[in-house]
Amino acid sequence: MTTELAKTRMGEKGLVLHDASELSEMCRLVVGSELCPQQYRNKPKDAMIAILTGKAVGFAPIQSLQVITVINGRPSMYGDGPTSLAYASGKVEWIREWFELAGATVVPNYYSLDKYPDGLTACWQTKRKDNTEPSSIVRFSVSDAKAAGLWNKKGPWQNYTKRMLMLRARSWGLRDNYADALQGISQAEEWEDMLPQHQKHDLASEIGRPTIEHDIVETSQADSPPSGELFDAAKPEPVEMTPAPAAPVTPKPSEPVEILGMSKPFAKLLHERAGIQTIGELVRKSENELLCLPGFTPVNVGKLREALQKVGLDLGMNG
Repeated sequence: MTTELAKTRMGEKGLVLHDASELSEMCRLVVGSELCPQQYRNKPKDAMIAILTGKAVGFAPIQSLQVITVINGRPSMYGDGPTSLAYASGKVEWIREWFELAGATVVPNYYSLDKYPDGLTACWQTKRKDNTEPSSIVRFSVSDAKAAGLWNKKGPWQNYTKRMLMLRARSWGLRDNYADALQGISQAEEWEDMLPQHQKHDLASEIGRPTIEHDIVETSQADSPPSGELFDAAKPEPVEMTPAPAAPVTPKPSEPVEILGMSKPFAKLLHERAGIQTIGELVRKSENELLCLPGFTPVNVGKLREALQKVGLDLGMNG
């Protein structure tokens, strides 16, 4: 051990690292140990990223290596990990999870996949302490899982079906309501489901590093040149999403957003108010970014996400 790291003091959560050189030296030592998680073995740079990610949410260095996994370049946590981060933030008043079928609360008890009704839906809702009203209910149904190509997937979807349905609803709900607590950490089970689609077209390399558009030029609702007047945010364009053509095949980043089967008014909304022309530009945007623009509402953005998810994509995937 170097003299520099030897002088590092121990705190309540283990070593207290003061600078990048101490972190680098620690990672070099740890990744050579048999106790180091396999995915970080002999990969000090990966271990460093995991430790820095964990530090952002309050984890000690060794704890970060144990609980954070990296899937397709994204830091993630399995099972109840993201929920624990939300509670640890002190901003959760309550979180509720349940299943519905035909509008009634049920306790699923099916012994095989073919017995699950398409309408069975995992539901998730929360109330933050700093909000006066509960969040909207997030739903993910058996029908949604089938549309996303998850239902007959080998592994957890066949062995732990109810839990996987609930984890997907939970993941969306936590991302939408506790982004400040998660600090970019994803639900590992969800990102693993998306991995095959990403390998198919390699979105990260085709799209490249996301850019931040500071100035979005707003144009008028008519086809004439911009008038300079602001859009009326109280009168959003209708969405009226239509079924996407053909089977749920992940579109390439260069393809136009119209391939999702959206109405012309909503496509125009994306073009003129968000500056989005292609699938690649769309998946860079987060839900919150769209909701900050005139004409976008939780309803039409929610339907947009549904259309993306049916072809294995989502908002904020490269942000």
